[in-house]
Amino acid sequence: MSHWRFPLGLEDLTNTERLTSPQGEFGYKRSYYFHQGIDLYVEGKPDVKVHTVESGTVVAIEDFTGPPDHPHWLYTQAVLVEGKSGVVCYGEIEPLPGIKVGDEIMASTHIAHVRPVIPEGLERPDIFGHSRWMLHLEWYTHGARESVSWHHDDEYPLNLRNPSNMLQESWECEKVLYEKFEPIIANIVKSD
Repeated sequence: MSHWRFPLGLEDLTNTERLTSPQGEFGYKRSYYFHQGIDLYVEGKPDVKVHTVESGTVVAIEDFTGPPDHPHWLYTQAVLVEGKSGVVCYGEIEPLPGIKVGDEIMASTHIAHVRPVIPEGLERPDIFGHSRWMLHLEWYTHGARESVSWHHDDEYPLNLRNPSNMLQESWECEKVLYEKFEPIIANIVKSD
């Protein structure tokens, strides 16, 4: 079993009590579909970096939410990277200008920035940690070249995998490292 690195900086998350809200979990039943990934809510700022969870090859860059004139979704994109564990889809982002299909990417490579996915005024204070800005992460079997929809009447997509355990493990490891090294880094920065 391969292990992932956490795709965001802990300092960018809206909370560190739990990975996501129930509504942001994989398989959560929404109005018209089942949630096919995990939402990681971040502070609303334009420089939140998205890093790859493992090494791999960029296999697709696609429009993800929108279109630009949609009343409930802002336009975002997704980058799909195929690595040892399968294909990871980083959605609700803006890829860096130099990222292109065929690029070989190392683990923890900065590939994108998180973008707001819902218009201002549609925030959900009833959802724990919710933000207009989030990384939506999906996981697929090897060979996937596009993200899928999972509507209520659809069969479960055979190539869709649940990323919960992989993300939870990487998040917990990141928290341990952060707690251990953050004071050391703060002292180094303070002394400069």
